[in-house]
Amino acid sequence: MGAWIDFSNTITIGRKTFSNGAISEVGYHDITEEMLEMICDNQKIKYIQVNKTLPIQAFQNIDKILRLRPDIAFRVYGLYSQSYFDLDILYELPHLESFILDVHLTQNPNIVEEEKLCKFTNIKKLSLMLFDLKDYQFIQGLSHDLEELLVMADTMSGSPVFDCSWLIKFQKLNALWLGKKAKKNIQAIANLPSLHKLGFRGIKVDDFYFLQDSDIEELKILWCGMNDLSSLTVFEHLKYLELWRITKLENITPIQELKKLETLILRDLRHIKQLPDLSGLHQLKQIILGNVNIETSSISDDLKKMITYC
Repeated sequence: MGAWIDFSNTITIGRKTFSNGAISEVGYHDITEEMLEMICDNQKIKYIQVNKTLPIQAFQNIDKILRLRPDIAFRVYGLYSQSYFDLDILYELPHLESFILDVHLTQNPNIVEEEKLCKFTNIKKLSLMLFDLKDYQFIQGLSHDLEELLVMADTMSGSPVFDCSWLIKFQKLNALWLGKKAKKNIQAIANLPSLHKLGFRGIKVDDFYFLQDSDIEELKILWCGMNDLSSLTVFEHLKYLELWRITKLENITPIQELKKLETLILRDLRHIKQLPDLSGLHQLKQIILGNVNIETSSISDDLKKMITYC
């Protein structure tokens, strides 16, 4: 995940951020030029986060960091002690490009007004993890210039109002992750001309043939009940493949047809006991295994040199 900075009471800079592995804490009002330089020079820091409303000065200091490090994502999460969090505070972050909204709405569905996100054209990467949100129609009003979008549409019960056909307007979208119940008319994403990265979590599709004309280079399939990956062969440009906790999956031999594959990650695949013949994948550089009972006797020496475990 990378290291983080939490502005919520003090600035907490995540573990292993510094060479001594310590946690550093200072008040958000105490940001010095020296600390600003230190934060911006530390490439391990990937996130700045808050879990409650803070004074404007805190957000202005966050923007000082984002001005120098636009790659850092700003995350609003939890909000358990709050009755309302006004997203208009994002006006204080003109350099914000990557935003994560991670809030449970079951007890307080009005804690944020997610439609306010439609005002901010500077946001290029947006992650929406709004548990129990019932209506995603505001997505249609988001900036047309979005480049990355994650929608984890999970609810206690029932299906939220969501339609993948709404996403066609985002012609610059190059990365899309869909989760849980964000799947209505999912074949519409084939009409995204710039799409290179795609992920499904908890979403089962019958096959991937609807994406045969796409230029997908990175594919993640997580936490679903798929048992047939034969249609993976449509991804002629695929360089990165991650398969994680696909409970019914018993056969991964289609992977051997992915001639441009560079990275293969297999995690929590209980039925997979051996790797297919990957000798024809001449661009393969790394294989990452996690909780997969691969018989090592079936692995060639060349492949063993590529394998790491997580």
